[in-house]
Amino acid sequence: MILVVAGAGLLLLLGVLNVAALLVARQIADSAMLATRRALGESAVRAAMVAFLESLVVASVAVALAVPLGQLLFERFVGLVALEWVPRELEGAFRYSTPALAVLPLVALATAAVLTLLRLPGLLRMDTRTVIGGGNRAGTRRGEINATRWLSGLQIAMAAAILVGALAIGGGANSLLSRDLGFDPRATQHAMLSLPRADIADGVARVATLERIADELQRRGAHSVAFTSAAPMQRYSRSGIISDASGAELDDDVPIDFHAVHGRFGDALGLRIREGRMIDAAIDQDRAEPVAVITRALAERLAAEGSAVGQSIVAAAAGGEAVRRRIIGVVDDILHESPLSTIRPTLFVPYVQDAASMAGGGGQVVLVVRWRAAAAGVEPAMDGSRVQAAVAAVDPWIAVGEVTTMTTRAERSIAGVTLASRLFAGFALLGLLLASMGIACVAELVVARQQHGMAVRAALGASPRRLLAQVLRGSLVIAVPAAVVGTLLAWMLDGVLAGAIQGRADIGPLLALGTASILLACALVATILPARKAMRIQPLAVLKGS
Repeated sequence: MILVVAGAGLLLLLGVLNVAALLVARQIADSAMLATRRALGESAVRAAMVAFLESLVVASVAVALAVPLGQLLFERFVGLVALEWVPRELEGAFRYSTPALAVLPLVALATAAVLTLLRLPGLLRMDTRTVIGGGNRAGTRRGEINATRWLSGLQIAMAAAILVGALAIGGGANSLLSRDLGFDPRATQHAMLSLPRADIADGVARVATLERIADELQRRGAHSVAFTSAAPMQRYSRSGIISDASGAELDDDVPIDFHAVHGRFGDALGLRIREGRMIDAAIDQDRAEPVAVITRALAERLAAEGSAVGQSIVAAAAGGEAVRRRIIGVVDDILHESPLSTIRPTLFVPYVQDAASMAGGGGQVVLVVRWRAAAAGVEPAMDGSRVQAAVAAVDPWIAVGEVTTMTTRAERSIAGVTLASRLFAGFALLGLLLASMGIACVAELVVARQQHGMAVRAALGASPRRLLAQVLRGSLVIAVPAAVVGTLLAWMLDGVLAGAIQGRADIGPLLALGTASILLACALVATILPARKAMRIQPLAVLKGS
């Protein structure tokens, strides 16, 4: 949220600077008329009020256009956020709120005030005698053009900061997707099964139904099938505690994520077993010894030295009864919620040994399936039709929802970062466009106001290429320092970017060099038309017209 607001603020400031540069350029072009009005008795206060009203009209039109455009962009980008990752207390709250638009008049007034302040020095320092007396024909004073150069330089600096932020966030989002999740999400499908209470009266009937679904999926090409109370890349998880461990002295209860699993869970998810074995439904039955598999973070807590396999622990799910279990295996840590989440101690127990999972009829179960073609290294069809067909063949009354790949779920889990990345990419494109317009405005102004001097140099033997180099050099003098300042500004904000995407933003030398190259290329492209105009100057015509 902070990143998006900051990017929007920088883009708004860039737009204000761009409009200010255009208004200052127009003010320079109309200097003769303004000087005449001052000579006829117009006060500086009145000139400032006229400038403010003109700026207010421009700002009001911009704000009026921003309302429908903002609604369009809002509806487009909010759709990128997966609703299942929105907290339940905020569901339905993402609307284009009309009351929030009450701040727009204040934005218009503030924008008009800033535009007026940027134009005010030129109005107050205007020398009516010099302008009316013809001093303007020989070219505008260097200070008048420098005003637009400064504004253009600030635009490039803002564009550089936005572009660096966009590239850093985009790179961070890509690195998040490549982060080790603790399991293999490729070619693994996820589905939510809602079992009918009328047909499935208790936990035994539920497990029997799950077994039939697993057999049907295997007949249709599944390599491994498993069921669980909550699969990875799911926002909400079942919590629990460990109150006692045979191999460690616990001063306080250890908070854990508590998951009941059934079937070939380790194979279906591609979990990496570090020691021991995974839960086996054929061995770990309801009347067998209660067992558990834990993640590496929990194993290190329970057995700092040696192996945690074989230890006895007392664990309970939230609201459930504590049960003493023997640890039979350790797997790598899993990022349960998203690539942005932190590692949490996790415990897996057999589904049939969890009283809460076996209680009551009906209920919801998460299905995880890996297809046989995927195990052989061939990408299978992942449209979900095979899952739905297999479940319908067992019981057509079982509702199947959220049929997605685990890779898709991982992408959805960082929808906020993806949204910020896409927004910043849009901001960067708009910023480059505005900065290019600012450079073009300054170059056009320089060519127009120094046309007489260029004509004199051309008459004295300066070649068109030399005039072209003069205009391009003027743009580079603005663009290079401004790009450096903008990149340094973004580098100073590197900590904010890294904190927003868990340290995955990296503003390094290559990124800074790439940003500067893009900005310089845009500056040169924006200067081409004014530079070509300078090359076509006809000395005789210009000097005769003077």
